[in-house]
Amino acid sequence: MPEFQNPFFVSASEEVEAEYIAGLGALQRGDCNAASRHFGNAARGGHVSALFNLSLLWGGGSVTPYDFDLAADCWYKAAEAGHPRAKAALWHLEAADRGGYGADNLANVAQQANPGGGLIPSTMICAARFYDVICRKYGATVDVIAYELDAAAKSEFDFVHSFIQRTGVDKDFYQGGLDRNKPGSAADQITDGLNKLHVAMKRSGVSDRLAVMARCSIVGHVIAKSPYGDRSQPLRGVDTFFADSQKDSEMFSIFGKRENDNPKPPQNFEELQELIKLLGKGVAGKLIRSGAMSGNVFCQVLLSQGGLSISPENKNSEIQRDIELFTEMAAKSGDAGSQFNLGKLHLEKVDAEAEYLNQSDIVNIKKAKYWFGMAASQGMSQAREMLKQLEVFNFD
Repeated sequence: MPEFQNPFFVSASEEVEAEYIAGLGALQRGDCNAASRHFGNAARGGHVSALFNLSLLWGGGSVTPYDFDLAADCWYKAAEAGHPRAKAALWHLEAADRGGYGADNLANVAQQANPGGGLIPSTMICAARFYDVICRKYGATVDVIAYELDAAAKSEFDFVHSFIQRTGVDKDFYQGGLDRNKPGSAADQITDGLNKLHVAMKRSGVSDRLAVMARCSIVGHVIAKSPYGDRSQPLRGVDTFFADSQKDSEMFSIFGKRENDNPKPPQNFEELQELIKLLGKGVAGKLIRSGAMSGNVFCQVLLSQGGLSISPENKNSEIQRDIELFTEMAAKSGDAGSQFNLGKLHLEKVDAEAEYLNQSDIVNIKKAKYWFGMAASQGMSQAREMLKQLEVFNFD
C-alpha cells in the first residue's frame, strides 16, 4: 500500500508514535481492522499522518462499517493540520461538498486513477458526498433511489441483492423505478453520471465486482442520508460486502459438512449454546458477527449487549465502534432495549460540562430523543422517563 508510506508527521510522544508504527505494521500484514484501531489511537494523540491514513482506510472501504463521513472528517482535519497530500487534494472534497464537482469531471478523475486492484479513497469519498449533495439540491433523491434499486434488483450478483435487503427500502417503493425516470430530469442526469462513473472505474482497472460494490456504496450513502435511511444498515467495507453465504460455505467446509448442513447464526440462547458446543467460541463468534451483519436481530442484540457490558477501562476504539454499530443495527431492526441503549450512547457524546451546547451536542440530543421515543412507543418505561428529563431541550 504505497499510499500509506512516507509519513509527514512524527509524534514527540513515544506511545503515540508506537501506535502509528503498529498501524503500519498491521497494514503490511493485511490486517486493516487492526491498522484502523492503531491509527485511531494515534490520531487521538494528535498524529497527523495517522489522521490522513484513517481517511484512506475508511474512504477506500478497507474496513466495516464503510463510513464516508468519518473518512471526509479525517481528510479535513489532516489538511487543517498541514498534511501536504491532504491539503493538495482538499479542493476535490470541497468541490464535492458544495455540489460543484461535476459528474463528468468525477468520471474522468476515476478513469485516470491507478487503483492497483482497489478503490481510490479520494474518488469514493468525493463521489458519495457529491451525489448526496446534488440529489438533495435538485430534489431527486426519491427518483434516484428508486431507479438505482430497481436496476440493482435485476443484477446477477447475489451480493447486490443482499445489499438491497440491507438498505431496508421496501420493494413496493423502488419497483418500476427504471421506468419512472423521465429523460432529461435531474434524476436522469444523476443516474447517467453514476453510469459514467461505473464505466470509468472499470476502464481504470477496477474489477466488475468491485465497481458494482462502489456504486452500491455510493447509493447506500445517499439512502442513509435520506428520510428512508432509518432502517438501513451501516455500509460494509470490502472485508464483509461480499460475505454471507459464500464465506460461510468456505468457513464450514473445514468441518466436512455439506453446504445444506452448515450451522446457521443462532436465533436464541439455546441455539447459541449448541453452536458454541459444536464450533467453539472462536468460530461461533465469527458466525454470530456474520449473522448480525446479515440482519439477524438476536446476533445484533447479543453483540451490542456484550460490548456494553465491557468495563470502560477495557474498551478501545474498535470495541466502541462495534458497540455503536451493532446497537444501531439492532435498534433499526426494532429491538426496544437497543433503541433505549442507542439513545444513551448519543447522550454520552454530549459535553455536559460545556457552558453552551454546540451543533454536535444538539444533533446527539435530537437523536437520543428520537430513539428514546421509539423505545417508549414499545412500552419501555425507562425510555419515557428519559424523554421527560429531556423535555427541557426543545430545538424545534
